[in-house]
Amino acid sequence: MITPEGMQEIAETIAALVEEARFYKDGQEISRPPFRINVEKERIRVLIYLDDSDVGKFEYFSIMSKSGKVLFQKTDSIEKTEPEGLVVAFSLRLQEVEG
Repeated sequence: MITPEGMQEIAETIAALVEEARFYKDGQEISRPPFRINVEKERIRVLIYLDDSDVGKFEYFSIMSKSGKVLFQKTDSIEKTEPEGLVVAFSLRLQEVEG
């Protein structure tokens, strides 16, 4: 059994691997730091913020590790036509599987 403290530490370790977010805006690859990384017990959330100046078609969101590997990926496509902020969220929950 993984203790609650162990689960928290595993989640924090995974969150510490996050380096940057990558996505395509109108076909051009964009890299930027994550807006926020939250760890709550066994849940990890990585947020990407598209600000007021980000308008266009956004797709293929990835969270990259410090070693340059893809940790998480979404192939979602978002058409953002308004100059308003938008948050793209990656949310993971760690779970022990008995077997």
